[in-house]
Amino acid sequence: MHYFSLFTAISLFAPWGLQDSKAIDHLIAQHAGPFTIPWLQNLLNSDDDMTEAYAASAFASLGVEARSAIPFLVNALRHKDPHIRVAILDAIGNCPAEASSSIEILLELLNDESSAVRRSAAITVARLAPKSADVAHRLCLLLRTEQDAEVREAISLAIGSMASAAKLAICQLQSVARLNDPAGIDERVDELMVRIQAAASLCRINGDSRVVPWLIAIIRNERLFYVIREAAVDALGQIGERSMRAVPYLCDAVRFWRASGEHIVGPAAIRALGNIGECPELVFLTLKPLVKDPYGLNGYPDYFALWSLEAIASCRPITWETQECLERALEYRDNRARLVAARALVRSGITNSRILDVLIEILNSPPPPFAETWEFEWKLIAASESRDTASLLGEMGSVAGRAIPTLLHIVQRSEFETVRDAARKAITRIQACR
Repeated sequence: MHYFSLFTAISLFAPWGLQDSKAIDHLIAQHAGPFTIPWLQNLLNSDDDMTEAYAASAFASLGVEARSAIPFLVNALRHKDPHIRVAILDAIGNCPAEASSSIEILLELLNDESSAVRRSAAITVARLAPKSADVAHRLCLLLRTEQDAEVREAISLAIGSMASAAKLAICQLQSVARLNDPAGIDERVDELMVRIQAAASLCRINGDSRVVPWLIAIIRNERLFYVIREAAVDALGQIGERSMRAVPYLCDAVRFWRASGEHIVGPAAIRALGNIGECPELVFLTLKPLVKDPYGLNGYPDYFALWSLEAIASCRPITWETQECLERALEYRDNRARLVAARALVRSGITNSRILDVLIEILNSPPPPFAETWEFEWKLIAASESRDTASLLGEMGSVAGRAIPTLLHIVQRSEFETVRDAARKAITRIQACR
């Protein structure tokens, strides 16, 4: 699914004659909070192409914070520019609960003249109606008739995300995946990508036992383009725990990447291991050398370190080595890594005063050095961290009683509605357990 970065838009479009992206970013930051939505709505109706593109990208970057604008965004899907329609679809897809009543309007976009819009529409309707057999049927019919390979790949992904509601698509997915035929080096790359995604979706729906070995064979075939092998790795990650038998091969891919320095499929394999969440001992031994504080002074973390920690944290059961690794991560400077570690420990039944102290520290964290460079981006990151931290404190129950004053402060002061809601719910859960 396309992700439109607000800051890519800023660098491309400098409306109002402001050439300095920092100046534009500062202007957005001043509008963060309750005034963001009406301000961006005005921009999207400005009749200036660059300003409208910028506003659409900003809505997509807001995530769930854009939920109050859903009726406006659904109406804006009539925009003449397909790139803006795609950005609006991304924004709507971030708010499935609020947008579910508009599913019929979005289904019409499956026949849009733009392949990019059709691709995004397929993903969005599946997010809005994941249990709808009617939507799954519409997507299945489109898979039969669509000619664009990238759109067919997106449709296959969308169908797979609908699980049991998409059982009627099994025959069509089998026809597309052709699991009895190995991936050929002479096969068109775009068509092979469609087959891989159809195979992954098939396994997610009915657990077809042929899929994982077929994908492993692709990973091991060095004659295939690396993008094909990477797509197979991503597919194994989508399948999740059913891909457990692929874990040794994914670990081999990570070790090869570390030894050779070539980016082939190693980073994708780290993410896939995190999604599979099995074989904790093997995963820990493979990824332990990559785990370190991912904090970056420029606001961009060491993603390989962060992904490795997330993969180790996702494996069950947690071993004593994993627990030690996670407890060390609580001392990191990067709040995202600290939150990953705290969440894994809490959900494994480990709650103590140190974890509580860390979560309170995250909620009280001052702006990092890069906040002056990308004010609005930092506000979105901080809002996401605060929302997740508050929810985790609620999971801890009465043990988190000491966090109530901090949560009350967030309820009173946070600029973001979803953060305030998460803090209120956490307080309610904590008090209910006392």
